[in-house]
Amino acid sequence: MGNDPAGVVATTTSCGACKPAKPIWTNRAANQDVHARCLVRPKTLEELREVIREVSARKGRMKAVATGLSFSDILQTDDTLVVLTDLLAETQPTGLLPLEDDLFHAGVPYTPRVRVIAGARIRELNAALARDGLAFTNLGGYDGQTLLGAISTSTHGSGRGLGPLPDAVVSLDLVTTDGVIYRIEPSV
Repeated sequence: MGNDPAGVVATTTSCGACKPAKPIWTNRAANQDVHARCLVRPKTLEELREVIREVSARKGRMKAVATGLSFSDILQTDDTLVVLTDLLAETQPTGLLPLEDDLFHAGVPYTPRVRVIAGARIRELNAALARDGLAFTNLGGYDGQTLLGAISTSTHGSGRGLGPLPDAVVSLDLVTTDGVIYRIEPSV
């Protein structure tokens, strides 16, 4: 059994003919044990795409989790649980990815932006942003959460009049069931 830095306990298995461990994954509060058929921890986007394609091809079901801070039973599955905390860019251990400036629309006023990999924790991003003279506008009270988890749960800070973290997202990459990646952005 491995122990995730956030305290999530997991037994890593592969999806072929794996047998579930008891429990295969436990959330941080230790009030939810998931007895999935398979638990995977992709380290690269290509590994994630492969897992999604495999589960989709067999018409399986998957749930994705990051640091496991939720108390709810939303992650209960008897099929595949994908833990995203290891999904970091090998060349960018800070969690920040290179910007693709050619994708920004002409005529849009300049605003400092960063690209972030799914498994990056807020504490890592805080340090990386600070090195570049940047910072989050608003944050929740815990920096061990991944940005993906904070966005998907609509984490917010206490800044009056400031929206939750999802309000800061202007672009995201979505991997579909056939492994195709779509970039989703607002139209100008």
